[in-house]
Amino acid sequence: VQGEVALNGAPASITDPRQAIRQRIAHVPEDRKTDGLITRLSVADNLSLPSLDRLDRLGLLSPAKERGLVDELIDKLRIRLQSPREPVLRLSGGNQQKVAIAKWLPLTPRIYLLAEPTRGIDVRTKQEIYRLMRELTNGGASILLISSDTIELLGMCDRVLVMYERTPVVMLAGDEVTEENVVHASVAGRQGSAGGSGTLSAPVAAPDAAALPWRRWLPGLPRSWQDVAPIYGVTGIFALVYLYLTRDTFSLNTVTNLLAYLFPLFLVAMAQSVIMLTGGIDLAVGQMMSLATVVLATQMYDTPSSMVTATLIVLAGGGLLGAATGGIVSFFKLPAIIVTLATSFIWGGWALFVLSVPGGHLPVSFARGLTGQIAGVLPTTLLVLAIVLVIWKYIKSTKLGLSIYAVGDNPRGAFVSGIRVTRARVSAYVIAGVMTALAGIGLSSYAATGDPLIGAPYALASISAAVLGGISFYGGQGQLKGTIAGTLTLGLMTQVLFISGLSPAYQRVIYGAVLIVALGIKAFAAYRIEEGR
Repeated sequence: VQGEVALNGAPASITDPRQAIRQRIAHVPEDRKTDGLITRLSVADNLSLPSLDRLDRLGLLSPAKERGLVDELIDKLRIRLQSPREPVLRLSGGNQQKVAIAKWLPLTPRIYLLAEPTRGIDVRTKQEIYRLMRELTNGGASILLISSDTIELLGMCDRVLVMYERTPVVMLAGDEVTEENVVHASVAGRQGSAGGSGTLSAPVAAPDAAALPWRRWLPGLPRSWQDVAPIYGVTGIFALVYLYLTRDTFSLNTVTNLLAYLFPLFLVAMAQSVIMLTGGIDLAVGQMMSLATVVLATQMYDTPSSMVTATLIVLAGGGLLGAATGGIVSFFKLPAIIVTLATSFIWGGWALFVLSVPGGHLPVSFARGLTGQIAGVLPTTLLVLAIVLVIWKYIKSTKLGLSIYAVGDNPRGAFVSGIRVTRARVSAYVIAGVMTALAGIGLSSYAATGDPLIGAPYALASISAAVLGGISFYGGQGQLKGTIAGTLTLGLMTQVLFISGLSPAYQRVIYGAVLIVALGIKAFAAYRIEEGR
């Protein structure tokens, strides 16, 4: 179909959903699960997506504004659900369709493009959608209804354009809009006896299985913590074993040393998690860490200004490398796993170019400062991790945070909802690049040197920790608090096997077997919790 779009008699250029939104045009696509909704996100998040700019308050999404908007839409469309934080995929088809329509209402569109809005839903929900359409047109909005239901067209439209194989056949208006004429034009594929002409105008008004009761295993925890509770339970088991094995030597220094050892894995696993939330995998994080260690070891000297400068150079470099990777993935539409496999060779070669063998100069004061304690009480690495998690919590509370989850779950649906998909994805890679660079700084401090090969094992370890923590390979699901538990589980398991004194061969076999069991326990517990919701 070719043609032009005119609004109020003036030509309008609309090339993407954001431009349509600015023109106050809303589109409810035919396939709500693929294009209309982000099914794994909550009802509240889906209802908020097109209105993120309105919910913004000093850079953060206002919980009060969001709650008011969501509650109003749920009441207005009589959406039947257990909680606004319930994932959309749990709703019936009719209620999902209500969400797909309701999310546009706060923008007060002047034109609605509704493609098969009542397909696959029950009669009761159809009547409720018809009621809403009448309210919208009575309020001055125009509706362009795309439907294959002849009865629906006769009841809802004052003009009907019949199409045949993407070609306009006839425009029916007034008394011409009859079932006989619509069916004849549809079947014949050409203009028959029912002639008609004219242009489109604004249409005027016309005409679930019960949810399972919540069976909460963890009634005292918020939903976000219920999702990661199984892996924290597994972590607790390994923590108890570790405490038992180190009962004679356990102290604050033991905790500090353990955190310093795990600090690089914590950060690189969180970086990997951010990438996986967008639906990708970064195989180059290990080589980026190696590059960070050699740059730090060759650019840092004993002066405080040099330490600060070198640290900033490494962090900025991580962000730039992340931006480059994200740009290639986004603009060239290439799989992240292929792009990062290629960049892993580039970053690794660059690291060897900077420093061909382990060495360089890393001030002892810097290494001890990062791996030691503050005032002899608080491990520095713990403070840095807390700061990183607080920053991520802040990001999650912004438009960017919700956009990253939406893009990872359903990039096309996010695009239709007005999300800047490329910007969100590239931003995620920048965030992950900075985290990876910080992981490299931690690794360099722990090893007290720069090494062009030291980071290689962290790529697969970071993926293991992220998956163990509940991050989905498919994107859009998971939380960094789960990644923390996954990292702790891997680290404690490694320490327990090392303390046990078994040969390395047995350690590797047991490590793999225990990892599979831990994943199984987590998956089974998560399934039972989901089943009870």
